[in-house]
Amino acid sequence: MYVAKRNAVDPSLLPYSWYHDYIIYGVCEHQLPDSYVEILKSFESLADPDSARHDQNRRVMDEN
Repeated sequence: MYVAKRNAVDPSLLPYSWYHDYIIYGVCEHQLPDSYVEILKSFESLADPDSARHDQNRRVMDEN
């Protein structure tokens, strides 16, 4: 787990969609409660402008 210092956090930033999906994938893989999954799904994300990075990170989930 990583915990950032408060002064290092920019609340206006959103995670890329592949990262958001990766976190949800991991939570499901470890069979954490559905209520936790639903909370995570409620967070916003945005499309990664780097399509190669997006595709590479999506493959990690698709291969497992």
